[in-house]
Amino acid sequence: MDQLTSTNSAITMSPRPRELDAWGLALTTSSRAAASAYDRALTSLLAHRADTLSHIATALAHDPDFVLAYVVRGFALRLLARDDVLPDVSTALRAAERALVGRGGGTERERSLCKALRAFWAHDQAEAIALLAATSQAEPRCLLSMKLHHALCFMNGRVPDMRRATERSLAAVDENLPGYGFLLGCHAFALEESHAYDAAEHLSCRALALCGDDPWSYHVLVHVWTMQDRTHEGLSAMRVRSGRFPGVNNFGAHLGWHHALFAIAEGELDEALALYDQEIVVPLARDYRDLANCASLLFRLSRAGCDVGDRWQRLADWSAAREGDHLLAFADLHQLLALLGAGRAEAARSYLRAMRTTAMLRLDGAALITREVGVPCAEGMIALFAGDAGGALRRLSPLSSRLAELGGSQAQRELFEMITVEAALGGTQTFAELARLARKA
Repeated sequence: MDQLTSTNSAITMSPRPRELDAWGLALTTSSRAAASAYDRALTSLLAHRADTLSHIATALAHDPDFVLAYVVRGFALRLLARDDVLPDVSTALRAAERALVGRGGGTERERSLCKALRAFWAHDQAEAIALLAATSQAEPRCLLSMKLHHALCFMNGRVPDMRRATERSLAAVDENLPGYGFLLGCHAFALEESHAYDAAEHLSCRALALCGDDPWSYHVLVHVWTMQDRTHEGLSAMRVRSGRFPGVNNFGAHLGWHHALFAIAEGELDEALALYDQEIVVPLARDYRDLANCASLLFRLSRAGCDVGDRWQRLADWSAAREGDHLLAFADLHQLLALLGAGRAEAARSYLRAMRTTAMLRLDGAALITREVGVPCAEGMIALFAGDAGGALRRLSPLSSRLAELGGSQAQRELFEMITVEAALGGTQTFAELARLARKA
């Protein structure tokens, strides 16, 4: 039985200890130490820092029934898009729900966030997004629901929803809100993904003036430089900020990926390859986004005429170990690319079969995207690497208007546009030609 629908007697008889977080919102805990650890965890989450879950562990050490600590842990795990962590997500979810019952039902915000986590765990991402949007709208000071909504919209290619949510939040709060710069940065990214590049650049600079340690706001600037082909400016700026952001999590490797793209565009292939070895491949372990950085960069380097040696093989080993995931088409396609890049054609076909079968067995929205967009894209990629450019184009060209549904950013999805253009041109084009033509497509 869902813990949230447990007996009313358990809810009405239990005490409701309360503390306030740094944003003035009620937390169902009597431990000031736990509440302070949660504040640090949320700030770290907003700033993409590596110590987020260590702060969560501290909060739970002070209060083993801290609802939102379990919610943050559950979302952090589910965002990895890995099938093998779903039991751990379930454990966090059930702990949060039990804590709600034990604490008299908690607050409306805590209940709503638990329901959103349950929906996300059950693959109902549309419901999770709707619940997070409603929570953020009901309490605009809740930067946790804002950031999680932002992340799930990004993951699912729902830019209009992302933009509307940040617009509502900004209209309801002011600059006195702790972490206001993080909210500005999220809105700036929604603007950039909506092609409002000048507005995004202005807002990201404003966000960085308030929160200079926010890599997400800086990331917006990087995207604007990318989409406006300001590659020399981007490369110069990222060389200056070579230390990236101290304490950042594996998002630092993604910033390194952007640096490498600028380097390739400026013909600095040795610099791009060094970035791959020294930054981008380093965190490869648990997160599909790390594999996406690596596979897409090796593809671009190889198309630029760079000898990448045996680097594809490590990625292919990682992908082969993840054949049972298939929770997200965007992740699937990058893992398939790693197998193709390593020359493992049969393993790639096996991966496609598993991808297709899993998508047919599930009825959720992510599975639908895999069936309608991910699978034909994978078929086209396999055909292209097999030398059948015509067959690849027949599968890829009808998908051009739906690539945004795969999720990720415009810069990340350019990979699939480049692959489509390569198929259209017979599979013999250089990186420079592919990049130029893909941006015109």
